[in-house]
Amino acid sequence: MRTRVAAVLLTAVLGVQAQEPAYYRPFRLYPEGRLETSWLLGITKYGGEFSSHRLHGVTGVQFRYFLPFSAELALGSRLTFGYLAYDRRYKWRFGPAYYQQFPPEDYPGPAYRRTKIATWEALLFVNLFPRKELNPYFFAGVGVLSFQPQDIMEDKVNERGRRVHYPNFTEGDEFNVHPVAGLGIDYYLSRRLSVGLQLTAHAVTTDMLDGFALPVISDRGDTLPSHNDGYGELALKLSYYLFEERDHDGDGLTNEEEERLSTNPYNPDTDADGLSDFEEVRRYYTNPLLADTDGDGLTDGAEVFTYFTDPTRWDTDGDGLSDGEEVRYYGTNPLRRDSDGDGLSDWEEIRLGTNPMLADTDGDGIPDGADLCPRIAGSRTNHGCPDGYPTTALAAAGLGPDSPPLRDTLAVTVHDTVVIREIVRDTVVVTQLVQQPAIGTPVVIPGVFFEFNQATLLPEAEALLEQVARWLLQNPQVRVEVRGHTDSVGTDEQNLRLSQQRAEAVRRYLIAQGVAPERIVAIGLGRREPIDTNDTPRGRARNRRVELIFRQ
Repeated sequence: MRTRVAAVLLTAVLGVQAQEPAYYRPFRLYPEGRLETSWLLGITKYGGEFSSHRLHGVTGVQFRYFLPFSAELALGSRLTFGYLAYDRRYKWRFGPAYYQQFPPEDYPGPAYRRTKIATWEALLFVNLFPRKELNPYFFAGVGVLSFQPQDIMEDKVNERGRRVHYPNFTEGDEFNVHPVAGLGIDYYLSRRLSVGLQLTAHAVTTDMLDGFALPVISDRGDTLPSHNDGYGELALKLSYYLFEERDHDGDGLTNEEEERLSTNPYNPDTDADGLSDFEEVRRYYTNPLLADTDGDGLTDGAEVFTYFTDPTRWDTDGDGLSDGEEVRYYGTNPLRRDSDGDGLSDWEEIRLGTNPMLADTDGDGIPDGADLCPRIAGSRTNHGCPDGYPTTALAAAGLGPDSPPLRDTLAVTVHDTVVIREIVRDTVVVTQLVQQPAIGTPVVIPGVFFEFNQATLLPEAEALLEQVARWLLQNPQVRVEVRGHTDSVGTDEQNLRLSQQRAEAVRRYLIAQGVAPERIVAIGLGRREPIDTNDTPRGRARNRRVELIFRQ
């Protein structure tokens, strides 16, 4: 069990290094369904007929509920208490209306005045970044204002308590319903604590906030108020948050666990592989940040639910082919090393060019595993080979049945692409039997692997090219033309350059093995000579190939 866990962890680490993971980096906030409780402390600014350079104070409480389905929206309520300050004094533009409302004998006090206010508001908030450390927001709603201009409603004016009011002014608290709008910003000190700044504008629908309205006296004696008063608030806000959801996406992992794993707490399947983050971490030991943990070309979900393979093993049955190759390209059983039961593993059959789903590829009655010539019908007395096999040329080159690899390996073509974590390699499958290279006929080299999008030969390719070089050394009269081909992915210029570089890499290796340079020509043809469609992955893979043409 420890070995398994260690292997899974190693796979996960390598996978994260090799691919760009789908991890989530929030400030670790989960505002959905949370309730903000805030204390406000700030200043007020009066706006009306009188001088408004004075400021006063306000305090209150605010509640904001982040909607569970969208934290960008929130419903809120606010209750504030404070004062508005202003200098109420006569201005010539007021005319007799001022003295009508404030006779000098009744209002001899100083010019500085204030109005006591209390406001309740119902608000809708729009949060711009509710899951980030810094969250700006806007809000709007409706407010109910209770106000008292104090020297009218509270202070005694003279010894008789005589008051002279504006004709439409009623004694007692005034109430006003009006629109409210504002903006603010929060900075989260921790998950449950934030500080902020909030600016609010009140569009009061009365001109009596300061106890004075500039009337217009008509011929009929009607008294009409002029412009409405208003005021604004700027407040500091200290907030505490309640009711945080523990598992927002419902995948079985708490938000805190997902933070440690770097998975997305708002998505139950971060890497979209068909397995929930919980299943990957707790049940199958796969990497929840990688759709294909083992890099075999199948998503973790497909391996578990469709093909029943091990999502942490690149090759579940250990036959040398990845699970993705077996399922997508060869049609073999990824749970059986030898799909057709002929004694050869599926990888051996692909390497040798036999059909991994047919026990007797050439139909001569001898299973491929016991057939020394499994691609050409032969006799049982000759171990599956035809009479006269092998030819002298192949025997001299070490390719006869008495010398490894015991089977012809020259006539093969590129079959498809296999992704092994960060390295993409071209693999091969035999398409025809060529017991001796035919002069002038293209021969595709088996297993010539290159680093992805590069012209660097891998060790697998060098081992095969060494056999080709040995045959060329045995036949000094033969010249060879190396042709590189690509699929249609990329520009013409890129494909020509890459195909030329790969052909040159093969040429250099053959020269290094002792083949005379003048006997080898390298030509890059890019995508000009496809042997299959470029509309499918399988077709494009067949078009990516290196060919040898032997000439005398």
